[in-house]
Amino acid sequence: TILSAQMLGRSHLLSGGMQAQYGNALGGIMDLRLRQGNSERRAYTAQAGLVGIDLSTEGPLRTGGKASYLVNYRYSTLGLLSGLGVALGDEAITFQDLAFSVFAPLGDRSELKLFAMGGNSSNRFNRKDSTEWEVDKDDRNIDYTARVGVAGLSYMQRVGGSATWYTVLALSANEQDHALEY
Repeated sequence: TILSAQMLGRSHLLSGGMQAQYGNALGGIMDLRLRQGNSERRAYTAQAGLVGIDLSTEGPLRTGGKASYLVNYRYSTLGLLSGLGVALGDEAITFQDLAFSVFAPLGDRSELKLFAMGGNSSNRFNRKDSTEWEVDKDDRNIDYTARVGVAGLSYMQRVGGSATWYTVLALSANEQDHALEY
């Protein structure tokens, strides 16, 4: 997924009959929300793990204001190690992604959020000598790449004492290439 845990806010797993906001769907829905950045002070996070190197920053857009930003970048650990010449098995796997969120309260009863995330990944496998074939894919070169991105804007307005108007506009793109060579 191109969504780092550093970006996640309140999330719910819903099952059964869904409300109208989820298209009256039957089944299950994972409702993931992006968290807003820290509006009081700047903060920086760096972490390294088996999956990747993760860097993030968050803070107020201006000192004393309530608007905030959150930015996160990740690069795959396997990509870094293979780039340094470390042999990691039969496949070369790499990914990177970037995500950001900007939160701006518009008075006491409304808010605006701008968000975007994008990433790319690749998986390359070189065919083995026929004397080493153990599984089906060993007889071919496989080159898989994927690119995905989304950008959007959400607006929330409280109406009356108990109602809320919520509108989201998003644009997304996804491209995948899968090439086999025997």
